Amino acid sequence: LNWKIECDALTDEDWECLAAMIAERCEFGSVYGIPRGGTKLGNALQKYCKKDNPYRLVVDDVYTTGKSMNDVMEKHDIGFVVFARKRIDFDPNKYVRALFTMDVD
Repeated sequence: LNWKIECDALTDEDWECLAAMIAERCEFGSVYGIPRGGTKLGNALQKYCKKDNPYRLVVDDVYTTGKSMNDVMEKHDIGFVVFARKRIDFDPNKYVRALFTMDVD
């Protein structure tokens, strides 16, 4: 693709809104924001952690190839991204969802 989704332009309020949207869709006990793109989102999601929940939420801003997520996700983690540049293929061992999917080839 010849374009880039620029998440550095998002404000703290934008990250808080996106975090609330993700928290409505899944429950988790801890959160890990993949550096650098997932850091602000991970921080915004901290307040939604439920301490009795055993699942870790792994987040990033943009899913392009899935390498960043695959490198850090463990078997029972939940993955969430704000934008996916393509449809995310289902993997029973690594569950990753996107708030918004750009369906481009």
